[in-house]
Amino acid sequence: MRTPSKIWTMVAAVSAVSGVMATPSYATPSSETASPQTMQVAAARCQYSIVGTNVRVRSGPGTNYDIVRIKQNGERVTGPIPCTGTVYADGYYWVKLYLGSGGYGWTAEPYLHYIGYS
Repeated sequence: MRTPSKIWTMVAAVSAVSGVMATPSYATPSSETASPQTMQVAAARCQYSIVGTNVRVRSGPGTNYDIVRIKQNGERVTGPIPCTGTVYADGYYWVKLYLGSGGYGWTAEPYLHYIGYS
């Protein structure tokens, strides 16, 4: 379910706290020192659970991209703000997700249940 007013409220809240609108980074290696501003932005992430079995996480927003992960019903995943599909392709809005390797993957919005953000 897409709820733009909630999403823009969350984006505004993150912007007000951090002072910038930026895509959060997934992780800062322990050998690097992150600024307080970077840490605040990095802390903002969308929380979802997977809806369905064998849900494909792809390398890009569309069915023509390679499958990089397979997720199962109820698994928790996270992604950057905004907490909604940002790209429309192949009949779906696609949501960007963090991969455990530090990169990104994409899943069609109907296969995600929005839980909240942190």
